[in-house]
Amino acid sequence: MCTEELATWRDVSLVLLAAEALLTGLPVALILGASLRRLSRLMVGMRTVLFQARMYVWRTGEVTRRAMGMVAAPFIQLQSTVHGLCRALDILGWR
Repeated sequence: MCTEELATWRDVSLVLLAAEALLTGLPVALILGASLRRLSRLMVGMRTVLFQARMYVWRTGEVTRRAMGMVAAPFIQLQSTVHGLCRALDILGWR
């Protein structure tokens, strides 16, 4: 008789444990599902904005490269030429 009562309480405890796990996990799953749904809608709406931002960054980079090419390129060429001549004079032993 004592074993049957213990088994009954064990079964009830197992059912209550399963119910507790279900009740604590279900709201979390619902919140995550709703968040993912909203996030996918947000990404569809943000696709054009992200594309425009990428194009703006690309254009800014191109303008910066072009400007630096016009401003810095002569100085870089001059420094490279002077360094090359100095190295040639070192190799020839004239310096």
